[in-house]
Amino acid sequence: MLFQVVKLVSETFNYPRIDRQKSRVKRAITEHFPNVGRHFNRISLPPKEGSFQMFVDGFKDADYWLRRFEVEPLPAKVQRDFQLKFERLVVLDYIIRNTDRGNDNWLIKYDQPNIQSLNTANGAELEDATFGLDKRRATLAPERRNGVGGWSVPQWVRTR
Repeated sequence: MLFQVVKLVSETFNYPRIDRQKSRVKRAITEHFPNVGRHFNRISLPPKEGSFQMFVDGFKDADYWLRRFEVEPLPAKVQRDFQLKFERLVVLDYIIRNTDRGNDNWLIKYDQPNIQSLNTANGAELEDATFGLDKRRATLAPERRNGVGGWSVPQWVRTR
């Protein structure tokens, strides 16, 4: 997945009450007194910084693959490689204080090996599919965090 930091504005974003009120007042002034309103720098809500994500071909959400891995277990080497990459993602989430990780917001790409090359397969990859680098979450004090999301759900995490 590719992402870049962008600034966006939307009524559906979470804004403080003061920002919403300023926007409404500026809009009303501009409608009733256009000569005064044209001196405002910005009439709309302030832009918010976040990540703009594009999903890469071949990746599916983790929920799909984890259910499949429970029915069709991975080869030992691939499972170990996958687990190491997964643990790196958990550590990254802890460092950036991303507390909303679930199986619906990270992606897995797994190229199933041929029957002949089952022992040499190493085709698992992980991708972060969240707004994990959200500035607001990164500034939360550690005591305000609830932990690292719902990581203990998959069976292979509990059996280590």
